[in-house]
Amino acid sequence: MNETDRQQLREEIKKRIKQMCLMDDDFMTMVLQHKECAELVLRIILSKKDLTVINCKSQYEINSLSGRSVRLDVYAVDSEGRKYNI
Repeated sequence: MNETDRQQLREEIKKRIKQMCLMDDDFMTMVLQHKECAELVLRIILSKKDLTVINCKSQYEINSLSGRSVRLDVYAVDSEGRKYNI
């Protein structure tokens, strides 16, 4: 791949990223894989400046015996010790 092809590929990737919304599943999945990004997004969404992300594991699925499941991305706590499974 020559430099011109690489530049065109970069521009195409930038164009696709600009069209995305944070609430797009693929984009949010990538954001929530990074602790610092997840913490910033959740502090804004939940209006909790003291929220600290403990663990990020994107699309972690927990199944129950009753056949229901839940899909989680982040485990966090605030300064008062309240726990958040998001």
